[in-house]
Amino acid sequence: MTRARLPARLGAALLVLGALVACVGGALLPASTARSAPALQFVLDFGRLDPGATATRTGEAALARDATLVAFSWVERDGVLVDAVLDVDVCGAGVACAPVSSAVGSAFGAGRVSVTVTARLADDVDPGGEGTAIGVLTFQADDLAPTGPDPLGCLLLGGILLTVGAGLALVSGRPRPS
Repeated sequence: MTRARLPARLGAALLVLGALVACVGGALLPASTARSAPALQFVLDFGRLDPGATATRTGEAALARDATLVAFSWVERDGVLVDAVLDVDVCGAGVACAPVSSAVGSAFGAGRVSVTVTARLADDVDPGGEGTAIGVLTFQADDLAPTGPDPLGCLLLGGILLTVGAGLALVSGRPRPS
């Protein structure tokens, strides 16, 4: 390779590398804004229930950091709870006990989170029936640092590499004075 071709090849390599780094940064950008969302799972067992009965169970879990409740969902409902009407109340540090549908969007402080489920059984279930309800509260914590490569840094580095590569390619393409 001659010395005259070195800047052109280096410029082309930097252009390709810059484009790749910028693409990686662009691909990471949407994912970097998502923060870890700790989820609290609770399991409540309802045993020996009679038709038409109403029963209440409470479960507790610890929330490690301040976070906002963003969702509630049932993972599993079995036995007599499959067709039961289940009312769910949640409370914790900074949030008074309220139906979970009203608590979504509320900011909880770190500490104890309490979930109370009231089950109302239908009149036609077998006497002495049992059931289990497994639910998940999903929280969004905004104070967590994103993990992985910094997408803005990748975009910046990619832009610099593209600029230097283009500059070298332009300089190497100019005729030299004799």
